[in-house]
Amino acid sequence: MQVKRFLCAFLSCALAINLCFFSANAIESDTGSYSPAISRASGRFSLTVKANSFSKSSSSLPLAAGEIVNISATYTPRAQSIDVGLMDEYGTFYYVTATGGSVNANIQVETRGNYKLTIRNTTNVAIDVTGIINY
Repeated sequence: MQVKRFLCAFLSCALAINLCFFSANAIESDTGSYSPAISRASGRFSLTVKANSFSKSSSSLPLAAGEIVNISATYTPRAQSIDVGLMDEYGTFYYVTATGGSVNANIQVETRGNYKLTIRNTTNVAIDVTGIINY
C-alpha cells in the first residue's frame, strides 16, 4: 500500500513539473495565409478497359471547387489514344486525351462535388492502364 501511494505521488509531481516547463506556441506565417503542403489522398489503380467503352472507379473523390487532381498513368498498347479524367455526379466527363502510352495530367474541378476517376477507350482493342491518382 505504501509503494502504491509513493508511486502515485511521484507520478503526480512529475506530471506537474512537466506541465510547468512545456508550453504550446503558435508561429506566424510570413505569407499571411494557410496553405497545406500535402495532398489529401493518393492511390494506385490498375485496370483493363474493353474496346469502345469506359471504366469508372468504384469510390468517389469528394472535391472542393478549385481543387486539382493529378493523374499519372501508363497504358498498353501504346499506339492507341485514350481519354483520362474525372466524371461528376451528373455524368459530365472532364478529361485529357492521352497518346503514346502515358499521361500526366492535372485536372482542376470547378464545382464542389463527388468525382470518379474515369478512363474512356475509343479504340477497337482492350487497353490495360496502370497509374497513380493524387488529390
